[in-house]
Amino acid sequence: MQAKIVELVSQKLASAIGEVDILNQEKVLAEWSLTNPSPQCPYISDLMNRIHSALIAGLREKERLGKDILNTTLNPFRKYLTGELA
Repeated sequence: MQAKIVELVSQKLASAIGEVDILNQEKVLAEWSLTNPSPQCPYISDLMNRIHSALIAGLREKERLGKDILNTTLNPFRKYLTGELA
């Protein structure tokens, strides 16, 4: 039973986190696409701050999503789990 639950949670997490990673990569690439040799190009420090902010937002979203998935998946099975999984 526990092996099936662990496999189910792993699959759900991998799928959800993969989607967040794709969205986060798109945000970073959108910021990076603003760079060019023209005078309107943002300073590199501003650009790096925006990229860093996008990466941090992605990490926070993955954390929130992971907690939500664990809670919604494991709550019905808590009485069957033992040890660290409970």
